[in-house]
Parts: sequence; structure tokens; C-alpha cells
Amino acid sequence: MVARPVPLTSVRWWHVPRIVVSIGLSDAQRQTIDQLYESRSHDRRRCIERLVEASNQVDQFMRDGDFGDDLLRSTQAAMRVAAEERLLRRRLTDDIVRVLSQEQHARLASILAGDSVE
Repeated sequence: MVARPVPLTSVRWWHVPRIVVSIGLSDAQRQTIDQLYESRSHDRRRCIERLVEASNQVDQFMRDGDFGDDLLRSTQAAMRVAAEERLLRRRLTDDIVRVLSQEQHARLASILAGDSVE
């Protein structure tokens, strides 16, 4: 087994002090991002719950050896929910990016790509 270390940072990167300082995020920007994140969290959470349910159903059909139309429908349902979750996540990301200046966005992109934090 081969593993590589993964940095354990918050999904809420706007609360990570080294990132906040590095991109020059203001308190007002952080509060706005928090509001955006919280306002979308219910819909995203429900979507993820539906994705888990759909995936579990697909898994059950496969464990049972049922590779017929029910499996196909369940797989399609899981794919639709996954696409919906990606769309919700993308919209949130786009809204958050609009809160940042172009310079802040460029610095953040560099940090998230694994480059150094100043």
C-alpha cells in the first residue's frame, strides 16, 4: 500500500488563518462567504443525502446480483443527483469567487493548487 500525506485543512478555507492572511481576506468578506455557505448548506446537505441513498440502492442491487432495469434506473438516479450536487457546489464557488478581488482569487487558486503560502 502506498499513501501520500494529505493536508488536513477545513473545507471552510476562509476560516484557516494562514489562508486568510495570505490572500488578505477582510472580516466583511469572510462574513459574506459564511452567509453564502450557510444559505446553501441545507440544499447541498439534502442533495448529498439523496446521493448516498441512491448509491446505496445501486450497491444493494449489485450485491443481490440484480443487473436489470432496476439497477439501470437506480444508477441513472444516482448520476442525476451527483450532477445536481456538482451544480450546487459550482454555484456556491462562483458566488464566493465574486466576493474576492481578482488578486485574492489568483492567490487562493495558487494556494489550493498546492503552491506556497506567504
